[in-house]
Amino acid sequence: MHPIGELLAKSFLTAHGYPTQGGITPALAQDIASSLGYHGASIPSSSGSRNSQNRGSSSGTSIGVQYSAHVLPAQFPNPANLTLVAEPSLSSPAAGLQGEFTPTVKTIDGRPVLKAFHMIATCYGPSLADNYPYGPTDAFGQPLQNGMIAVDPSVIPLHTVLYVTGYHDNYLPSGGFLGQAMDTGGAIKGDRVDLFINANENVINDFGVQQVTVYELGN
Repeated sequence: MHPIGELLAKSFLTAHGYPTQGGITPALAQDIASSLGYHGASIPSSSGSRNSQNRGSSSGTSIGVQYSAHVLPAQFPNPANLTLVAEPSLSSPAAGLQGEFTPTVKTIDGRPVLKAFHMIATCYGPSLADNYPYGPTDAFGQPLQNGMIAVDPSVIPLHTVLYVTGYHDNYLPSGGFLGQAMDTGGAIKGDRVDLFINANENVINDFGVQQVTVYELGN
């Protein structure tokens, strides 16, 4: 790369919080292109690292949560303080209600609700098995952290702030949590999400396969 081009690329990566070392992932290339106003043919997406197949609307007008300053990392409990219990799981992803619906909630954490979905959710952790062959990084090469969510970018755009609720789990925040669409996965297609939890496989497996409601939020 030309020295000036390399300098500009590193400046972009630094300004947007990306690592300055390593290769350019398809998601990162798409992000750079979008920032430059490029809206041509789409850049092919990564096949994803989430390959495991085991990966009702609210009422009222607003939902408030206690952590609004920063979306990530989401405030999850310390798994060392928890006793795992058998959480409810669907017999299969097909057994759950899925699809976009019209929300009655208008704002969450002061952010406008843009869309709402009934989705199937699973969880993944930092292990090699959950992240092979890319390692514990998101679609942009950043280290995984609590609150990152793997999505199908054709359904939910990457970088979107999300509010996930409706699950039953003794590790995730009670009631729901703010997260962000920062990852993809080969098994995450359509109305399905994979929630990153920085914990061991016992915590991950305890979640199982569940029905959730996902709100897509604006700024």
